Amino acid sequence: MKKLLFVLSVLLMTSVAAMAQPDPKQFVAMQMERYQPEMKMTAEQTPKFEAALLASFEKMMKVFQDSNGDMEAMRTGMEKVNTETTNKIKEIVSPEQLKKYEEVRAKMMEEMQQY
Repeated sequence: MKKLLFVLSVLLMTSVAAMAQPDPKQFVAMQMERYQPEMKMTAEQTPKFEAALLASFEKMMKVFQDSNGDMEAMRTGMEKVNTETTNKIKEIVSPEQLKKYEEVRAKMMEEMQQY
């Protein structure tokens, strides 16, 4: 599972890096369109969740840039960011919402793998 997550993260970051200056807010907005309906977040949870995704995206981009093609450094850095993000999200949402988050995330990763 960790290998799959790493490969998908690398694919995501590679595709994002290939775009000219990705817009983190736009990327997070697209993710929120997927998470919000499934997780049914409250008005209080939504901005916190969105901020966690934005911070995660920015950290992932930094890991990608700082790794300079070193796949091991990239894998290690992305695993750390993923763990931090999941821990942050656990503080924001209920256990039921966390389950939905994981389901939606797995589905998005699966869809990315098809490309």
